[in-house]
Amino acid sequence: MKEQQAHAAEKDVGEIGLPNKYEDSKRRVAEFIRDFTKESDRACVILCAAKIDYLLKQILSKFLLPNVGSSDDLLDTERPLGTFGSRIHAAYRFGLINADFTRALHIFRRFRNTFAHEVAGTTFDHGPSKDRIRELSAPLKVFNVEFAEIRDAFFRGKPEIAADFYSVAVILIVRLEALLVDTEPLSGATAMALVPERWQARTTAKQTS
Repeated sequence: MKEQQAHAAEKDVGEIGLPNKYEDSKRRVAEFIRDFTKESDRACVILCAAKIDYLLKQILSKFLLPNVGSSDDLLDTERPLGTFGSRIHAAYRFGLINADFTRALHIFRRFRNTFAHEVAGTTFDHGPSKDRIRELSAPLKVFNVEFAEIRDAFFRGKPEIAADFYSVAVILIVRLEALLVDTEPLSGATAMALVPERWQARTTAKQTS
């Protein structure tokens, strides 16, 4: 029974934007959905934000030229791209995500900060939380049929505001999983060299003459 449910969840994930070539990603997302929906509202927000932040780090690590040291001077904690916010900015400026995606991620990040640092009001049905979830889901609810299909496939029976948050989180995660698979690494082939090519050519000519 559990195995059938898992396969069904993976199939539903595929409908959001992970076709068959993303089999590993579909399995990870389906497992993550089963995990985070068991948590409290506060833990759910923090867990989903951590997942998104980790995916952004993986995407940037794959996209950028390989790090030459044992520690990453760009992406590690307390480095220029070591925070959730800086990784969102970098992904946008590198052309990996568009402006709408960037805005959604920043709203999610601010929501995470609120739930992580405040004790009171860290439930989905709290007034300010409802407003933030509505802000998050508004661009996706324009596609009301598709959004409702996702909500019904994964979160039927959940309170509406919670189901909306879960659905947005899943869409963000699925889209980033797809981006992680599809991202092409930068090439250093066209990088500016310190030594001009004509200098190198002269040296090579002298050595072979």
